[in-house]
Amino acid sequence: MRPQAPTAPTEFYALQQRVNTTARNEVRRLWRKVGNDFDGGWARISPQIFNVISEAQRQVAEGSVPYLAKLADETTDAPPEAELAPRSLVGVASDGRALESLSYGAVVTAGEAYNGGATTRQALKVGGNWLDAMTALQVADAARVATSIGACVRPEWGGYVRYLNPPSCSRCAVLAGKWFKWNAGFERHTRCDCQHFPAANSGYAESEGFIGNPDDAWRNGHVKDLTKVQRQALEDGADLSQIINARRGMSTTTTIKGTRFDFTTEGVTRRGRYGRSEFGGSLGYNATRTGRSQGFIQNQVVRTSKRSRITPETIYRVATDRADAIRLLRNYGYVL
Repeated sequence: MRPQAPTAPTEFYALQQRVNTTARNEVRRLWRKVGNDFDGGWARISPQIFNVISEAQRQVAEGSVPYLAKLADETTDAPPEAELAPRSLVGVASDGRALESLSYGAVVTAGEAYNGGATTRQALKVGGNWLDAMTALQVADAARVATSIGACVRPEWGGYVRYLNPPSCSRCAVLAGKWFKWNAGFERHTRCDCQHFPAANSGYAESEGFIGNPDDAWRNGHVKDLTKVQRQALEDGADLSQIINARRGMSTTTTIKGTRFDFTTEGVTRRGRYGRSEFGGSLGYNATRTGRSQGFIQNQVVRTSKRSRITPETIYRVATDRADAIRLLRNYGYVL
């Protein structure tokens, strides 16, 4: 029998669900105010939408701190060597872009649908669906990144287990319960709600029953998107991982020599933590101008730092070891 799982992951997931649901409901309400003029309507509501999603990101990022502390108490004692700076994850999309830039994709998606022959109402529904999925993913990713940073600064935790929140899709099911090293990217798709579950090592995770056979997921009815043919193949003895392409439709927020390294300009202005640290030092800043384009103000002057701010996932990829990763996380303002 599988041992009783720690309560910390369940409680943290419940917090994420509450925050995410509240944010999505509010974003849906605001999107309904766009009207027939997509760009004009977006100009009116976008600051509010940005604030709603950013606030949700802040709540889950801050919530990761007590979660990891309780998880350490329940599993393996792991004193942190640095403190997460939750606000470093606010207003940032999981691919490194500023959240304002990414969220404008709702208008682009609606416009493409309209130009393709959809009615205004239909186009707004398409854009709204895109915005809803984007909101859910960015809030979930803020929680995942915060958890990964919190785990990284605890050297006693060698990695993490991918934890399902069933029902799940087949792509996630084949990865369920697998143990990954601390610097491994987290594969996810739109609306993925799988969790990081930090663990000392694979042996510990296995002994505690947290690493299991992915086939158990479909046998217990926890895989929601298997086709009739796939189910028959499984009943006939096929292995789930052999009939599902685990990477199809999934991505990481992690290209040099085949690896995509994400950089963000978020937080590098005078007001950002990283930007302030450079402006106060010897690196100074550059004054740049953005051209007139959809969603941007013509000739707006933006003062930015001279170097890009790499994402936490990129840090894990380029760091030579755990200590180097913590140093880089501190250098780029993710931990204190």
